[in-house]
Amino acid sequence: MKWDLSDFYAEDWFDVLRQMDIAIAVTDASGDFIFCNEKYVSVCRYNTIGLTPENIVGQNMRDILRKGNLDARQSAALLSAERRERVRSIFQAPLYKLVMSTSVPVMDKMGRVKYVVTIVQDENEVFRLTSTSEEVREMYTNYLEKNDQKLKERVIIVSEPMREILNQCLQVSNSDISVLLLGESGVGKDVISRLIYENSARRDRPFIALNCGAIPENLIESELFGYAPGAFTGASKSGKAGLFEAANTGTIMLDEIGDLSLPMQVKLLRVLENRQVTRIGSVRPIQVDFRLISATNKNLMKKVENGEFRKDLYYRINAFRITVPPLRDRLEDISALAAHYLAIYNLKYKINRNMTSEALQELTYYKWPGNIRELRNVMEQLAVLTKTDEIKPELVREVLYGEESVSGSDEPAVVVKRLIPLKEAVGLTERQILEMVKQKENSSYKAARILKVDQTTVLRKLKKYRINGFRD
Repeated sequence: MKWDLSDFYAEDWFDVLRQMDIAIAVTDASGDFIFCNEKYVSVCRYNTIGLTPENIVGQNMRDILRKGNLDARQSAALLSAERRERVRSIFQAPLYKLVMSTSVPVMDKMGRVKYVVTIVQDENEVFRLTSTSEEVREMYTNYLEKNDQKLKERVIIVSEPMREILNQCLQVSNSDISVLLLGESGVGKDVISRLIYENSARRDRPFIALNCGAIPENLIESELFGYAPGAFTGASKSGKAGLFEAANTGTIMLDEIGDLSLPMQVKLLRVLENRQVTRIGSVRPIQVDFRLISATNKNLMKKVENGEFRKDLYYRINAFRITVPPLRDRLEDISALAAHYLAIYNLKYKINRNMTSEALQELTYYKWPGNIRELRNVMEQLAVLTKTDEIKPELVREVLYGEESVSGSDEPAVVVKRLIPLKEAVGLTERQILEMVKQKENSSYKAARILKVDQTTVLRKLKKYRINGFRD
């Protein structure tokens, strides 16, 4: 039996498309929406700006993009109508959502564009395709190249836990309530803080971040509060504004707040209560208006119980708490993050690496004690160390578990040219090996794994030989 499709009306087709688990829209040659389904609105996050499949019909694509602060020049549908050909485009939808649109023109009998059909895929699919499609891989690399640095450190929202984090960020972003970010080192708390800031009413105001654990105790007070002219030996004659003043009308993010000493906690609490800072060496209070985001990988409640963190400060900064899960608890994000960082290093080193599905699988078996920070370092090593454009599982295992030879050659690892005291020889050898591994890895944890000793041993030797440049 031969079907007569002319009897199958457009509304019948739309009924079918409404039921499909695929994001699809139909526009006319001028960009006016004729149809879209719920999935399309959801994947593009147009629902965050009040759009529905019903009220979007009749509106023009250019107006919709303008509402989402997007550039119409990125629209695959508009480009497809203009060029009369299939167009693919990767762009950033509202609220950090990365999507890829594929638009195809439908021509009438006169060869004119009648409709444009657009299918949109979310970032999970985009990242999956970067491993199998050279076209998508090049598109994503080009996208990163054309956009600013902050997109290279963007929040990857693929797994359900990260979707929940996004919802929490949106829930709190438009208020001035203090936020406390909890999570292991390297999970991306700093990036989450920027997500909150960039979706807040203060997004056009300053964003100031300080890692409290990275500033010596004797300097952190002047960093936060500033100092008056001539306040101490070596102070600038003109004085200096502190970070709270710099963050005025904006947002300040205090990372590793659990590392603050008790005296500094008292001073911070006073600022939070009075919204005033007094520079070192001055008696004049300065009014400041800021939104506070704090972060720590410590158990603050336990520190409170141990008398190491003030209870009143804890409750002051803990008005809204977000716990960022470790990477091992969100496996879906691993392949997406791997693809994202591989694209960054392809761009940085002007290469074109991709990963086999088996290599990606190896990444999901690993526990990632260093979380996203460790994954980023691993992806850079894989991009640089592979001898072909395809990263294979054997190399992933070598980088993750240190199964390679430390010397990297068949030559003797240690060559003795003259007699010296044994203790001195051991010291020279240890120093050289640590300097050698430093060229490859600046993490004391990974250095310990490569050298097949525990991390405490590496840290002790680094201190003994005064070798800097490693992180925990």
